[in-house]
Amino acid sequence: MTISRYAVVENGTVSNVVLWDGETDWAPPIGAASVALADTDAISIGWTYDGKQFAAPPESEQSSA
Repeated sequence: MTISRYAVVENGTVSNVVLWDGETDWAPPIGAASVALADTDAISIGWTYDGKQFAAPPESEQSSA
């Protein structure tokens, strides 16, 4: 059995990353898209997707005080 990874994208932002076995019934939520990911993709929740490529969210500026 092959497990595939998909990014669930809602309004241009990754809301979830799922593993799918290709056999169990699964579909993204209504209004969301699923985008197949390569095993090496480090995509996670909060990334953006413009329909062609993913982009990491900007790093938050936190003080170390």
